[in-house]
Amino acid sequence: MISKTFHTALFDDLRTLLDSNDDCDVVIECSDGQNRHAHSIILRARCQYFRVALSSKWRKKDENKGLYVIQRHGTTVDVFDVILRYLYTGEVYINANIDLFDLLSTADELALEELFSYIQDLIIENGIDYYNRCPKVIKVLNSIFNLQAAAKLQEYCLKLVSMKPKLVFESDDFEALDEDILVAILQMDDIVMEEVVIWNWVIKWGITNTECIQDDKPDEWSEADFNALGNTLSNLLPLIRYSDFSHAQFIERLQPFSRMFYSPLREIILTHFKSQPVLNSTQEVSLLAPPRFSWVSRLITKQHASLITSWIEDDSTTTYKLRLLYRATDMGFRLPIKDWCLPMFVIANIRETHEIIGGYLSRDDIGKNDSFLFAFKDKRDISTAKVSRILLESFGCEKFLRGLKAGFFCFGEGELRIGGAFDPKSGYYKKHAYDERLREFEGSFKIDEYEVFEVIRA
Repeated sequence: MISKTFHTALFDDLRTLLDSNDDCDVVIECSDGQNRHAHSIILRARCQYFRVALSSKWRKKDENKGLYVIQRHGTTVDVFDVILRYLYTGEVYINANIDLFDLLSTADELALEELFSYIQDLIIENGIDYYNRCPKVIKVLNSIFNLQAAAKLQEYCLKLVSMKPKLVFESDDFEALDEDILVAILQMDDIVMEEVVIWNWVIKWGITNTECIQDDKPDEWSEADFNALGNTLSNLLPLIRYSDFSHAQFIERLQPFSRMFYSPLREIILTHFKSQPVLNSTQEVSLLAPPRFSWVSRLITKQHASLITSWIEDDSTTTYKLRLLYRATDMGFRLPIKDWCLPMFVIANIRETHEIIGGYLSRDDIGKNDSFLFAFKDKRDISTAKVSRILLESFGCEKFLRGLKAGFFCFGEGELRIGGAFDPKSGYYKKHAYDERLREFEGSFKIDEYEVFEVIRA
């Protein structure tokens, strides 16, 4: 038997049929007042939704128009053009005017699993840049988490929020975020945001969503106001990592709201902070949620580390684990001669300031241009972070290797040095081969500690 398939001509003819409107018996009324025409036989053959919607049991032709009329008031004509082209030809063409989230939602409503899966992957591939350009992040998140088939995208969104929490918490309509999504966010252990800041946003969300409370002045509230806020936040309060608060933060931010906690949780929190010294203790109360940032580094928290690893190849989707390779004070600032594990990053604190500075090296090629330097002007505030990316194709790998043999780390053309042959507690910085200036002052500085971490793709 001889067989041959001619798809090209078939698809061309179907595309022409769609564009010409010949013999159309369906009109689709879209949300922006525009209409599109189609053929019921193709819609029924290609889509279960239309197979039901256009069945004789559900719909009759409009007597005046002689057509089936389908109203899609939640779908723009641009989005429906993509849907129709897919149904007629199997092609997906998306221009700059298309809102991918609206297209995803429409594909879900029409039970177009193949198209839904493709759009979901496309949104993930666009990554953080797409979310940064999205003016309605909260509306989008609420929509995504209402789509049962979007588990992959939901997981990606949570990972993205953990690394870029300001995208959500600092949105103008943050208070409109669905409670279930906020619960999922607070359950994560690696949100790159200080716990007291998370607390402030949760309180703001609770106040806005508690009808009887008209202001944010708890000293003027009634007992009923506190009870109402406690009810609103009942699913969220146990998820706050109270052991990450300092004693001063407890006094300033927690204590004014203590009357809203149900009795057992209030007693546990009060007992925890009464047992603390004035400076924050690492003591934990087993009934409290564990600290969000349980971490081995003496210089940075897991917040810092999550932010640093998110800069690797501008990657916001990959999860990394870190393994401590070296801590200077543990080794008397003696750097061993050995084969170092790549990729890795080195961090150092600058004496007499709150600055952290460091550099990242990729796995395969020390001269590869995905290396970057970074700094935190104030290590207590991760919003002071700066990243500086390599400008040159090669940044002097010989100097790096020679530096290791001499007992120190050297990045770029000597742009950043951590440790030194003559003074192992010294460092040096001068902008040269990387794009952003990290320090106001160039030249030598003293360090009290530095650490080296292997970066492992999880």
